[in-house]
Amino acid sequence: MLVVASLAMLILAVVITARMGTSPHAPDLPQRFLPGNPLPNEAACTTLSDDHIPRCVVRLAHDDVYFNFGTQKRIISRTVIPAQQYTVGDLIAAWGTPSGFISLTDVVAIDEENMTAAWGTPSGFTWNETKIYIYWGTRSALLYARSFQPNSRVDFILYNVDQPQASLWPGFTSVKR
Repeated sequence: MLVVASLAMLILAVVITARMGTSPHAPDLPQRFLPGNPLPNEAACTTLSDDHIPRCVVRLAHDDVYFNFGTQKRIISRTVIPAQQYTVGDLIAAWGTPSGFISLTDVVAIDEENMTAAWGTPSGFTWNETKIYIYWGTRSALLYARSFQPNSRVDFILYNVDQPQASLWPGFTSVKR
């Protein structure tokens, strides 16, 4: 009987642990990769044929870290990390209550004439694309989403020199039906 009870407790513990999962730790970049610092020597830079500004990247642990910088003095103006492994809730748990919020919606309409030439007979449609920026001072998360919840995936984490003008963080709201 004791063996059956112990086995049941072990199975229960494994199931609970598996359901809880683990949240990834929010990135904590070295100071030298943040805006206001010189571009790191190990940054690999390329200039695309249609662009006049070099794009630079450093591989750090498990993340690629991208830099925007002033070409004259080579000082970092923005640092960007692809961040699809994080949710908004992960970052709020790690960094606390956001200091600001911006939501921008673009309406995208498909031009049926151009679409017909490229894809054949069109069905013609329009959709909304929403960019959401959530700020923690000079640190921010950017996501492209149709809905916004704590489990919404983040697309990029950005580090800026200054925090742009933004609305106060509204928190999450639910609609009762």
